Amino acid sequence: MHNRSNTFLCGVVEGFYGRPWTSDQRKELFQRMKSMQMNTYVYAPKDDCKHRRFWRELYSVEEIENLQSLVQAAQAAGVTFIYAISPGLDMVFSKEVHLLKRKLVQVSELGCKSFALLFDDIDIELCHVDKEVFQSPAHAQVSVTNEVFQHLGAGVQQFLFCPTEYCASRAQPDVRSSAYLNIIGSRLLPGIHVMWTGPKVVSKEISVASVKELAEVLRRRPLIWDNIHANDYDPKRVFLGPFEGRSPELIPHLAGVLTNPNCEFEVNFVALSSLADWARSSPERVQLDALISSSPVKSDIQLESEGAVAAYSPEGALRRALAQWLPMFYRRKRPPPAPAMQPAEPSAAAAAAAVGVVGAVGTGAVSATAAPAEFALPEPLPQPVNSLVEPMEVEPNDDWSPACSPEEQLTMDELLLVCHLFYEPFQHGPSALVLLEDFQWLKCNAHLMSNSGSVESDCTASRPEWLDRAARFRREVARLRAVQRKLEAIPNRAIAFELLPYVADMSAILGILDAYLNWLRCTPGYAQVYSSGEHEPWMFRGGIAAEFQRMLPLEAGQDLLVGKAAELPPSPHPPPQPSARVYSVRPYSAADRSSVYAICALTAPMRIAGASTSAAAGSNGVVVDDAAAAASVAVSIAGPGPGVGIMSAADAELYGDRYAGLLLELSCDYCFVLESDTGVCGFVCAALDVAKLRDQAGEFFGLMRRRHPMLRRRGAGGAVSSAGTGAGGGHEAAVHPAA
Repeated sequence: MHNRSNTFLCGVVEGFYGRPWTSDQRKELFQRMKSMQMNTYVYAPKDDCKHRRFWRELYSVEEIENLQSLVQAAQAAGVTFIYAISPGLDMVFSKEVHLLKRKLVQVSELGCKSFALLFDDIDIELCHVDKEVFQSPAHAQVSVTNEVFQHLGAGVQQFLFCPTEYCASRAQPDVRSSAYLNIIGSRLLPGIHVMWTGPKVVSKEISVASVKELAEVLRRRPLIWDNIHANDYDPKRVFLGPFEGRSPELIPHLAGVLTNPNCEFEVNFVALSSLADWARSSPERVQLDALISSSPVKSDIQLESEGAVAAYSPEGALRRALAQWLPMFYRRKRPPPAPAMQPAEPSAAAAAAAVGVVGAVGTGAVSATAAPAEFALPEPLPQPVNSLVEPMEVEPNDDWSPACSPEEQLTMDELLLVCHLFYEPFQHGPSALVLLEDFQWLKCNAHLMSNSGSVESDCTASRPEWLDRAARFRREVARLRAVQRKLEAIPNRAIAFELLPYVADMSAILGILDAYLNWLRCTPGYAQVYSSGEHEPWMFRGGIAAEFQRMLPLEAGQDLLVGKAAELPPSPHPPPQPSARVYSVRPYSAADRSSVYAICALTAPMRIAGASTSAAAGSNGVVVDDAAAAASVAVSIAGPGPGVGIMSAADAELYGDRYAGLLLELSCDYCFVLESDTGVCGFVCAALDVAKLRDQAGEFFGLMRRRHPMLRRRGAGGAVSSAGTGAGGGHEAAVHPAA
């Protein structure tokens, strides 16, 4: 009755939790899919209210117009538009099928000829009313799906069904013995595709054997809903690696593959391009390559196979995708305006693990109800999320991105570095692994840089090797900072707004690690914990950024951390606008002395005006006293100020000795500098034991009297004379106001 083609479905399912894509983004997606020879798009955004939470409600006139424009745009690009609906949260299967038919008929009148019913992420239990009609949830879902499928008639081109047990880990007790899956396979009409995510919700690999077993149970070839690039379960991760872990030998055993990609629209180019490459590859060529590699007559076989389709290579697919994606960075494009978003009904995944890919909601999360529809649903929230309602247009402003010279543009290698840092759920890219291994080695061999440490006789590592590796790590950190600066300047602001937050966060974390290595240097093998694929990837939150952070001695090195923000007095002059400048904190060294003393000189007039308070009015300096920890911290930030050109070198030396010299001389292990790309711009000095510092201060103040002999000839009330009055004098009052 339904004349569906046997075309291999290859495309995108917009099925993630979070802000849906806009209509303009979807239309652009259709054009990209056309150029990549992809043929299928499934509209299924979880947080679009009329797709899931308010599925009973018909679309308004404005929503209908936007939805129809999407259907027409997809058809013009040769893409099959599949409208999906998720009624399973609260549907009474025995009474509400007519509401489902009404909703899908409304969409079909727009020219949409393909549909999907999704029963993922719902409570498997039936309500009391349905239990009296259906033997099991599987019987209820099959009954409704078959009835809707037949009601839509012969014009249906594609019809998809997503089961509640949509991966092997959710099949009870297993795929072959699952009563649910066997009922679906035996009772679902033959013209309906069944969606499947693989062994897990996010599967590291999908084997041919597992697909064959599933096909026997379902009595049809499965359609893969692939979450390998989905990132809605971890806001710290984005996946820029290629499609991997699925052999092209799967293709003859599948009805198709639809990728559920990153929530961020612009960063999905590699995911889509590599999937398209994979779908066009030849399983026969994979076998042929294996034969060529083991044959003594390789050249003859290669000549005979010259016209064959190339085998799929993830690394090759990644490089081809980057070559096509990089020019898009320099096409002027604005980011879409952010709509006012009203979150949809919280799911069990949001409560348990904030997971939003298919399978994000655990069974038993949403309780079904036997109440009628008018009582089962709450009143609609004001302005709920609906991606079919477009935001108000804004007049364009051309003064928003500078043009980039060729030397300021990103290179392929730099973009490849970004992709390696944000690769895939179960593995990092080669460049990221090198960084991880280098830092781990440097941390484990930090004893090489200790003055008192000794190296074991069987240890082949040496100080030069440690310094070389540290320098290599530092070069990569600087390289990523350069990438960040280039991203900040690209004309395509849509890409910049979605990719830059991840790169900036990674750059900051690596900067902290670099500062920690400097601290190890100045002060006396990598385990792939999550690479097995045995667990879901949200068990390892944060990706490579979290792995870097876990390497820091956060439990044993609390002295490296800044105090609570609430303990710092607010700045009287906050910056007028956010700054894109990158700062790093590193240990103080003797080479920084002149810069620190210059900062003291710049802030000296303000310090003198407020010497008795923690923070002088109008000052850029802050003094923090922590008596409970017996440590006091003086923080100074350099800025433009009057009198820079008229202050003598002797005065600068005097102010440096007064406000920082004591701690720099006697407590340099707890002194750090703040550095930007223009040089040192701030410093922080601390003493672990104030009482011990007082005992040692006498010798330093004697040195000060010899270094600044004019101190003895100034009046007792002068600003300078208080610095030389002994161990309890003004220097200590400036650094330790509570002492």
